[in-house]
Amino acid sequence: FHIIHEETRQPALIPVDDVLATGEIHGLANHTVLIARDGSERDITDSAAPIRNEQGVIVGVVLAFRDVTAERETERQIAALLKELQDVKVALDEHSIVAITDAQGKITYANDKFCAISRYSRAELLGQDHRLINSGHHSKDFFRELWATIGQGRIWKGEIQNRAKDGTVYWVDTTIVPFLNADGEPFQYVAIRTNITERKRARAKLLEFNVELER
Repeated sequence: FHIIHEETRQPALIPVDDVLATGEIHGLANHTVLIARDGSERDITDSAAPIRNEQGVIVGVVLAFRDVTAERETERQIAALLKELQDVKVALDEHSIVAITDAQGKITYANDKFCAISRYSRAELLGQDHRLINSGHHSKDFFRELWATIGQGRIWKGEIQNRAKDGTVYWVDTTIVPFLNADGEPFQYVAIRTNITERKRARAKLLEFNVELER
């Protein structure tokens, strides 16, 4: 049998000799490929087991192959998808302030940018809710409307002023996306934010300047 390793393309050892030498069941290494007589390739797994006579003496070996081409293709697709998701996560973390909360609003994930802008360590953020960084600028109705929106499984977008651990305030342009379970109910929320503090300060200065001009 022409059997090779999927990645190295080097011949794979067929375990018949191991079975004859040890009397134990052996299998092929993972990611082996059987090249058929017509040159086509099949992902396979196999096992070799001893055949014993009535006296327990090994008189042969059973070598069983199983075609796992479909399974390996599914594994490759899943691996490619996971790689793509990881790449997207890295890009998102590089650009944005990201936090994930559970359905009750407890923080379960905080990226480095969230820690940097809030001045809280990841350990201080995890398990807390966003009241930890509430600046007091917004009314209770503002947050009631926010929670009513995402609680119904709808995306909320808006600008929020937060307060860092050192007392400084900052503004973030925020998008909160609910993740829904099979029943259509949110089981977690992903908040993606962009720091717009300087933009807000520039806008405030521009308004002050316009007022002075009018005076």
